[in-house]
Amino acid sequence: TGTTALAACCVCGGGRGGVTPPATGAPTADVALSLKDDDGRTVRAASGSIGDGYATYPAEEELSVTVVGDDCELTWTAFDVEEHETCGYDAVEVLVGAEVRGRFCGGDLPPRMRLEGSTEFTIALTSDAAVQGGGFAVDFVCGTTLPPTQMPATETPEPTAALTPEPTTTAPVPTPQPTTATPPPPTPRPATPVPLTPAPATPAPTTDVVLNLKDDDGRTVRATSGRISDGYATYPSEQDRSVTVLGDNCELTWTSFDVEFEESCNYDYVEVMIGMQTMGKYCGGDLPASLRLEGSTGFTIALHSDAAVQESGFAVDFVCGTTLPPTPVPTPAPPVPGPTLSLRDDDKEAVSAASGRIVDGYAGDYAGDQKHAVTVWGRDCELSWTAFDVEFEESC
Repeated sequence: TGTTALAACCVCGGGRGGVTPPATGAPTADVALSLKDDDGRTVRAASGSIGDGYATYPAEEELSVTVVGDDCELTWTAFDVEEHETCGYDAVEVLVGAEVRGRFCGGDLPPRMRLEGSTEFTIALTSDAAVQGGGFAVDFVCGTTLPPTQMPATETPEPTAALTPEPTTTAPVPTPQPTTATPPPPTPRPATPVPLTPAPATPAPTTDVVLNLKDDDGRTVRATSGRISDGYATYPSEQDRSVTVLGDNCELTWTSFDVEFEESCNYDYVEVMIGMQTMGKYCGGDLPASLRLEGSTGFTIALHSDAAVQESGFAVDFVCGTTLPPTPVPTPAPPVPGPTLSLRDDDKEAVSAASGRIVDGYAGDYAGDQKHAVTVWGRDCELSWTAFDVEFEESC
């Protein structure tokens, strides 16, 4: 059941900035969505709430809803999902595309999340056949500029009322009487001040620590900045290693990453956790996006490997503090005219190009029972879709 074609422009050598989809009218504000009634639905919204929609969510369900909006922030208001050490039974997931930004279970409210650089997100609930809980509710607000994290207000001391001097009444001056002179009282000696002993200072957290999972497995340290790596040239098979850092509002920046790839990262993976909550799960050869753990007081980096393929591992820098620097916005390179490739005429071709266009190459509807592909060689490419009409099916 072919329909009309697709086309995409690509630019290589520029920044890694995301591509914002074209807007289709003003986003709706204050929408209320539930997985019970809106399963599979995609809406464009500026703010609203999402809940499971049940008093107790049912067994053996996979429900989801997607919100289209830029740089959304999620604040959880209720959470009760069957608890498990790795959230392997029931779980609520936050996804940006196919990337899991958070996987949560248990009875504690997950931390607030800022999905900076994203243009949509999905909330998904998965339940098994056993225990069910009361579900969840989460508020969201989207926009290119997110409000700063609200800090506790400093109490302002009440002003001290000024003392009003009482009016002075001038008494009549009596007629002096002759008296015997009285010697003046002795001048009091000034009191010797007692020096105050300062309280012992609390040692500051360590800066620029270097940790690796090979030597520091299971260790917990307090630090304001540093680096964590796997510590191997090639990490070994069948490992579960982790290290925990105590610090407020930490930001993670990955500097190298090479972990066995699998579509859902079920073989080998690196996981970022706050307590038992998964904030990111990564595999493959691409650097994960920077991650801000706002509102947290610590985080754990964990590496899991199976018995098969192993790779060279990872390294990630972190910095912790109450105020994080703003995320820089990459400036995309301007489009440069380049070749036009068509899947119909250039099937299985591989070209080296800095920019260009790829189309399906059919005048009307593309043909049925086809499998075409082209390959472009270039560094740090960015794709901008200019036309798209392909038969829809929920899982493609």
